[in-house]
Amino acid sequence: MDSSNDKEEEALRNERDLRQALDTEQQLLQLANTSSNELCKDNCQTCNPNGNNKLRCHNESTIALCTSSGTEKLIRCSGLTPICHPKLNVCSSRYLINSDISSVDKQEPNFSCPSHNAYYPDVESCRKFYYCANGKPYQYKCEYNEVYNPLTRACALQSTTVPCRRFHCSGKNGRYTIYPGDPSVYALCSNNNAVEMFHCPFGQVMLETNQQCQTHCSREGLIKDYSSCSHYYECTRRLPGLFNSYKITRRSCPPNTVFDAVAAHCVPQEQYPQCATTTPSSTDEEIPVDVEEDSSTLSSSYITSTPDGITTTVTILPMETTLQY
Repeated sequence: MDSSNDKEEEALRNERDLRQALDTEQQLLQLANTSSNELCKDNCQTCNPNGNNKLRCHNESTIALCTSSGTEKLIRCSGLTPICHPKLNVCSSRYLINSDISSVDKQEPNFSCPSHNAYYPDVESCRKFYYCANGKPYQYKCEYNEVYNPLTRACALQSTTVPCRRFHCSGKNGRYTIYPGDPSVYALCSNNNAVEMFHCPFGQVMLETNQQCQTHCSREGLIKDYSSCSHYYECTRRLPGLFNSYKITRRSCPPNTVFDAVAAHCVPQEQYPQCATTTPSSTDEEIPVDVEEDSSTLSSSYITSTPDGITTTVTILPMETTLQY
């Protein structure tokens, strides 16, 4: 009996350690902007930035990230996750590499991965969630009194602040609905049920009013404008005393240059032949946007730009949640 309990505890430790080792695409893009990373020079591969296989193990301690220009950038593993996992293509601990990862469900889950490497909820159970790595789903199961928490991407004790979150598809047949707790994840509704899941591009969230992914400013920095190769958004904190209050400025690159999301600056247009030569407007637009967030709500403001250059601000209220599962 004690041996069985020890195996269960070890399996739980493996699962929690594995979840900590799995990096999302957004975190890897942030890592790629640091000075400790460099462009691949030896044993490089041509990669497709629009494909599913954006990550690979360059060697035992380095990950190769496919950038938007089709070149690879190297990310060195360090700290508690010093080596590249040969199956998941993410930095992991030596303990996890040598273990059989027994707590991950061995059965092939009946889940279709969206194109983004990320965490996804189960459409039917609050106690299940998935991590998609290069199109392959890995299923995780929480304990009977726990639910999936999208803020930490892990299991947590169910409570009023960590409720059971489900897609709300009632009366939304044929439309997209966001996942409460993570508006970058959304699903198509049919017969009042979520039937297929999707993920917005990096830096965007789904806006249910117009059924499109829109730019989201949640921290200071630069965000790619996915509607224009030569534009980007600059997010700056409005006032020091307001933790999540931002000013969003839509800026343009100089002529014959485009914005590189990985490098976080404008580069010569020749590096992106898929972008047509444009003459961007020299006028920058500043739009004050408030983003308020706490442990129980995800009420945020987002911006959307129309082709004629008009920018508007829309606020999304937190979705109703339920404690049932």
